[in-house]
Amino acid sequence: MIDQINELAPEEVELLCSMKGVNRTLSVVIIAEVGGVERFESSREMASYSGLTPAKHQSGEVSFTKTRQRYNPTLKWAFLLLGSLRARYDPEAKEYYHRKLAEGKKRFQARAATARVQADIIWSILTRGTPYD
Repeated sequence: MIDQINELAPEEVELLCSMKGVNRTLSVVIIAEVGGVERFESSREMASYSGLTPAKHQSGEVSFTKTRQRYNPTLKWAFLLLGSLRARYDPEAKEYYHRKLAEGKKRFQARAATARVQADIIWSILTRGTPYD
């Protein structure tokens, strides 16, 4: 499957591999699960599809957020892995991760916030067709 996606979308694979911490396998998984970035009008839609945004519920004066129940678990896993890798190898992502920890977030919450930023970056890379610099 990895070879097939490499043949079908070699440009996208190379674009995602321009990010530190992203190898060909992870980029292929993301491309396969996204299924075409043109499906999403914004990076928020793609992040929502991957389960990285909270679901807001309200009824009358009661309002609360919780984890989404319907999302693509493989894509969420890929973005969480990417967030961890980028926090390890990219100084900007590492600084963002530690800033979230300093704000009082738990480790998983900081990792999810970092993953959300990476999802935004990937959406931008794929829609613009430019490598990450």
